[in-house]
Amino acid sequence: MKHLSERRDPRGLHDRAISAAMTLVLDQRRQPPTIADIAEAVDEPVERVRALFADERALLVASVEQALVVLIDSCTRAVVRVDPDDPVAQFLSLGRHLSGLGLPLSRAVQAAAGLRSDQRAA
Repeated sequence: MKHLSERRDPRGLHDRAISAAMTLVLDQRRQPPTIADIAEAVDEPVERVRALFADERALLVASVEQALVVLIDSCTRAVVRVDPDDPVAQFLSLGRHLSGLGLPLSRAVQAAAGLRSDQRAA
């Protein structure tokens, strides 16, 4: 994961550490990564990473917050693509967007959004 090193990734250490944490969580799926794992992934000394995040919990909280920001932004973009005076179109657009992300939706939302069975989230 050396592609997250400062020489190859222009983002700051904070953003690179969060990206590394999320990648490691997806790859490992058994336990959250340690600060040492993140430091190795971003090719930085452990002390630099620990200066930003007191412990693994703080790093994971920051990662979840970042993921929520991305989710909110993508949902907002889906809603504003349609007629601002048509709340039904906004709702349907949001439903299609969330289904495309693989998020589980209720059958009622899927039906309202007109999603075929092969498009529904598991």
